[in-house]
Amino acid sequence: MSEIFGGMEPSALAEALGGGFATWVDTDAADQRIVTAQGAMIVHAPIETAYLAVSDFEGLHRFMGVSRPAQIVKRTGDELVVKLKQGIGLGPFSVGLSQQFRFRLRRPHGVDCLEYLDGPFKTATLSWSLHALDDARTLLQMTFIADLTELGGLIQKFFDKQPEIAFAASANVVIVPMLAYVQEAERRAHGRIMPRPPSPPIAELVTSGHLEAPLRRGYLTVGMLDPAGMLMDVASLVRVGASIEQVWPAIEDPAVLQRVISFVTGGRVQRMPASQLHQELEYTIRFGFLKKRYKYARLAVGDRPHSVRTIRADLDGIPVVQTEHLWPSEGGTTVCHMARMDLKQDWFANLFLRQHPEFECLIGTYSPAVFVRSVRLLHGRPHPPAPSPV
Repeated sequence: MSEIFGGMEPSALAEALGGGFATWVDTDAADQRIVTAQGAMIVHAPIETAYLAVSDFEGLHRFMGVSRPAQIVKRTGDELVVKLKQGIGLGPFSVGLSQQFRFRLRRPHGVDCLEYLDGPFKTATLSWSLHALDDARTLLQMTFIADLTELGGLIQKFFDKQPEIAFAASANVVIVPMLAYVQEAERRAHGRIMPRPPSPPIAELVTSGHLEAPLRRGYLTVGMLDPAGMLMDVASLVRVGASIEQVWPAIEDPAVLQRVISFVTGGRVQRMPASQLHQELEYTIRFGFLKKRYKYARLAVGDRPHSVRTIRADLDGIPVVQTEHLWPSEGGTTVCHMARMDLKQDWFANLFLRQHPEFECLIGTYSPAVFVRSVRLLHGRPHPPAPSPV
């Protein structure tokens, strides 16, 4: 069983989550291919109830929007061969998917993936790990590792044109099923989805060292939900191998992103009195024959070289709240990008959300994840610590 979020204890991860969710991915030595992709969230239900939800393959389609009736192909004791099916609508298009896995049930602590048997991916891993926090709360850690660019068809073409979004999607797609399992377990325990308590401030978690384990190696995304479970904020964080002063230009001037984000077509900054910045960014998203050009404009306060905070901003008239933070860290700098907007106001995103509202949290991670990924591509991994003197 793989370690949780780079080596966090379940109780420490739960403390960082609060009522929100988190994802963590680690990459190969070249920082290109995702080798580990995990999600975590607190379930307000006993561990046994949470286990019954995540292991209910035959009932999955009744509580997860994209799922279709699954088939248990073979059962031998605690081992199952399961064919999972999904149906995804993309505006006027629809895509049917299926994958076959061999699982081992580990009641009530999870479901392990023994083997990926068949499906659109060359390799894939899908597993669940449950940790009792107390009699009424359980930490759900879910792993799904797959290269979404292998799905083929229009999905592959979308990711081919926007490879940075392919990385963000592969890193965070686990959010969609994870939220469904949490909500189903809570309905089984309480007859309703439970209110979400607040999440701790990101700055407090970073500066206290609480996120040291996941940030030491990979990319971390944290989603903050309101009491009703609706998305409030998303923050993505990563460490890069450059000083805080070297990273600052990518935070201050959107034109820098043009060098590393394929779909960004323009960017500029105007430096104004009182440390204010007027930033503009243009980009184009393509899906099949559909194309949408976006223009983002923000008036912000730049606290060089530590943060850029929004005064007012909009994306094609849709209000946006966005903040970037930089913190010095061992071997370089910790970069954080936080963003919030109502995705349903964007007709291009809403084309998909009308059919799959459960994807709102996933799509909400794209902007922060793409941003920190781009800064990492600019500056590379953190520098290894110098050897101790003999």
